[in-house]
Amino acid sequence: MWHSPKETNQELYSLWGRVCTSSFQEAQHLLPSLLEQIGEAQRDEAVASIYDSEPAIPRVATGVKNRVDRLKCLGNAIVPQVAYEIIRVIKELEQA
Repeated sequence: MWHSPKETNQELYSLWGRVCTSSFQEAQHLLPSLLEQIGEAQRDEAVASIYDSEPAIPRVATGVKNRVDRLKCLGNAIVPQVAYEIIRVIKELEQA
């Protein structure tokens, strides 16, 4: 469940206060919950920051003919052997 940053901070501060003021045994039981909430808050902030910086351009191209086939070809466009040949030729040209 998503919480606003203010709600998340209040929950974390409240739980942290309980951990700090409780006995050692009680704190041991509360720590896993505290760590889980901290992790959720960090993930929420990371996701929010990603979407805040995204431009208003759609992620998927619509109306592009043979889009999937083109993407597959691009993925296989260069293999290490091809890169080696390109680098070898550049090296030969620079040494000449």
